[in-house]
Amino acid sequence: MNQVPAVRVDDVSQVYFPGTANQVRALRHLTLEIAPTEWVAVIGSNGAGKSTLLRTVAGLERPVRGGVELAGRDVTSWPEYRRAGIVARIDQDPGASTAPTLTIEENLAIAAMRGKRRLFRLGVTAARRRAFRDALAVCDLGLEDRLQTPVGNLSGGQRQALGLVMATLNAPQVLLLDEHTAALDPKAAAQVMTLTERQIREHRLATLMVTHNMQHAIDYGDRLVMMHRGQIVLDMRNPAKSQLTVGRLVDRFHEVSGESFSSDRSLLAP
Repeated sequence: MNQVPAVRVDDVSQVYFPGTANQVRALRHLTLEIAPTEWVAVIGSNGAGKSTLLRTVAGLERPVRGGVELAGRDVTSWPEYRRAGIVARIDQDPGASTAPTLTIEENLAIAAMRGKRRLFRLGVTAARRRAFRDALAVCDLGLEDRLQTPVGNLSGGQRQALGLVMATLNAPQVLLLDEHTAALDPKAAAQVMTLTERQIREHRLATLMVTHNMQHAIDYGDRLVMMHRGQIVLDMRNPAKSQLTVGRLVDRFHEVSGESFSSDRSLLAP
């Protein structure tokens, strides 16, 4: 029996400012399937449509053509909040996934209710506090001992780590990562990527990770997809993916697109 994809993007096109001089075709008849537990890294030059793809899967944008399925359900017309029980998302900005004026445990309490029916009840109980400590302990950042600390007092790396714990707290089926280490220094980025791998594997998540960091795309995940002008121009799985180097990946982009990557230094980040 064929396995139902965790994510299916079927012949999706997205156009911004249609019919104007500023019209942009962000996605062009794009089709992509992601199996349950499969981790797909997405790379491409600026304007390739990477973030548009993530926003379409998340429900932040509705395609002008085609459809989106999650775990076999057609969710094309579903807004973001209806997908919340299936999809979790982390953005590039460490502040986007957390509420800075609330404490760590208050943020986790909100995350625990994501995708569930909202009822009037005590947000943080003793049992939940114990569960929060256990969930945070895997970060190895001491956050489990700082539950009363306002999130605004945390560093960017700590906030992204907290965001990862929050995103996986309610057992989603799909995790979307949009440049989630791009705003961090190298040490913090390495810590967050280690935690990312642990959470994805432990919770058996289907993951779509957009990154400008080619080395991350090579080192992490099961599959690498390269986009260009709203289309997929390269799709590689392990073990072939893991044998790539950044130089070879740049060469492959030249071969399949006929163009060069932008000069963005993060493309060649170690």
